[in-house]
Amino acid sequence: MHVAIHHVKRLRLSAPVREIHVECQMEPRSEGGQGLHSFNLRSRPKTKPFRRWDDLGNIIHALDNPREVSDILIVADSIVSLSSVPILPEQFGEDDRARLKAISAKGAFWDYLQPTDLTRVSKGVAGFIEAQALDEHNDPLVSLRRLHATIHRLFEPVAADGGEINLDRSISQARLSPVSAAHLMVAIARHWGVPARIAAGLNIDPGLSADQKGEVDLKSADGRAGEGRLLDRSAIWAEIFLPDAEWVGFDPLAGTLIGLGHVKMAVGRDQRDLPRIKHVYKGDAEVELTTAISLGAIDTADGEADEALLDRSLSQISGDDRPQRKRPAHLQAAQQQQQQQQ
Repeated sequence: MHVAIHHVKRLRLSAPVREIHVECQMEPRSEGGQGLHSFNLRSRPKTKPFRRWDDLGNIIHALDNPREVSDILIVADSIVSLSSVPILPEQFGEDDRARLKAISAKGAFWDYLQPTDLTRVSKGVAGFIEAQALDEHNDPLVSLRRLHATIHRLFEPVAADGGEINLDRSISQARLSPVSAAHLMVAIARHWGVPARIAAGLNIDPGLSADQKGEVDLKSADGRAGEGRLLDRSAIWAEIFLPDAEWVGFDPLAGTLIGLGHVKMAVGRDQRDLPRIKHVYKGDAEVELTTAISLGAIDTADGEADEALLDRSLSQISGDDRPQRKRPAHLQAAQQQQQQQQ
């Protein structure tokens, strides 16, 4: 299945600033069952992006603008192919267990085996493991299946955490956000010696069940041909490394595997490594960030077509409040002098 993604980010500053540097992660990864066929990023004011990779293989685009600005629009168009949801066996054989143990011993997985501040087995997490009899099984796949099903069965889903992730508090309240649920599963998997990481991306089809996702033609966000509504479709889930299947995505709250309904943008040891937009500048201003995504067949070209796409994106994300381009100070002064003479 192929999906076209129109991804928009807008930074609105309360006052003009200068020499602004912006970093964003809007290019989907190409790995496993996900392939990136095309990617095009543009911005207003027009800036040539610089592309680089971080230590975890995530792609970062940096944009520098020395001029004075108060509004920045970044638009990325991608075409991504997605494979079906992976089919896992009920349990591993002896060879699979030996291979996973050997894989975990490799230095390439060190980052995904070490606990972080957000994925450590705290007192509350250890109590949860003991209370639910989730001690490590001889077969890691059986243990992971039980953990996945237990989180889905016991916890009430909530939209977001109240501030910083606190697994002990969430466990005591029996309420988990998608972010906390992913961190809980990653923490316990690493505790069992299984490589695990946090993945972030786009939930391209939030209204369908896992069984339905392979049967629907995703032409737009509202099911019609053409452009869809712009929405923030950000999603976070847990990924576990397993022999043959490699990185497999788990959604513990939904009790499903990650497949056709998600596009992966970046991975990290925990939430602090995940996609976010960074910016530094000279000046005194507050920044308001707006993010939106739509699905559809995106027809882009160079030149005027790019400008038309930016105009449409700005109109969709914030209504008809397109900022006027500010003329240089010397041209403004010349225009005022000419008007006074007339």
